[in-house]
Amino acid sequence: MRQLFTWSRLPAILCLLFVVGCYGMTLVRSHQADIMGRLTSPSDKAQVEAYVDLLQQRKFDVIEKGLDPDLVGDGTSGQLAQMAAQLPEQQPTSVKVVGLNRYRRDDLLTQTVTLEYEFPGRWLLANLTTQTKAEAQTITGFYVNAIPDSLEHSNRFTLADKGLDQYLVMFLVLIDMGLTLLALVLCLRNGVNKRNWFWPIVCVFGVGRIAVNWTSGQTNFTPIWIGFPPAGAATTFYGPWTVYAAIPVGVILYLLLQDRRDEPQAAS
Repeated sequence: MRQLFTWSRLPAILCLLFVVGCYGMTLVRSHQADIMGRLTSPSDKAQVEAYVDLLQQRKFDVIEKGLDPDLVGDGTSGQLAQMAAQLPEQQPTSVKVVGLNRYRRDDLLTQTVTLEYEFPGRWLLANLTTQTKAEAQTITGFYVNAIPDSLEHSNRFTLADKGLDQYLVMFLVLIDMGLTLLALVLCLRNGVNKRNWFWPIVCVFGVGRIAVNWTSGQTNFTPIWIGFPPAGAATTFYGPWTVYAAIPVGVILYLLLQDRRDEPQAAS
């Protein structure tokens, strides 16, 4: 039987895993609406829609009765009126789940469901947070906020109209990926065996990280960071892309040691 794995194939396998990971992330992103819809129960979505309908109808007293008593005060009606002012009178053209967070601690379940409402030329986000304990549910948060565009369109990945920081991080990503690919090709060309099997693995790790929010342009530098791969991008459902690059320490070490091994051969 032919052996499926050999040390010489390790760099190619690592590259294939990276490509498959990127493709998988893009595929999940393209079907995020269907996935979020399946993860969220119809009753949870209907509950948020019911409170938004009450808000649109200005039935503030009914909303207050369903809220946690700690949230209800003298200014609650005014806050609800401000949120209601953002809602048009007509029915939305679409309503979809764009956020679902669950946190369980002992027998207490905290859940936040976020819906995106699309009206003609207007978008809003509605958040409803509930706490459930022993089958008793309490609403601990309810917010409606207007947004300038749909989350899917605002957080799409595009190279147009970006700032200097975003282009700089993307340039570092391309350098990291190029150097990593070069090192893996050299590993494959020079042969990988039981004595040097660790080099392809070392080459795909980076140290330190500079990341940029691709939507807002906010950058973040983490000096103490070790991860795989040394450059890439990550995202969540309907969230902004985070593009990051790290110092490819493993690649640098390999290339330096590779040059030293080649010096005696060149001299002879």
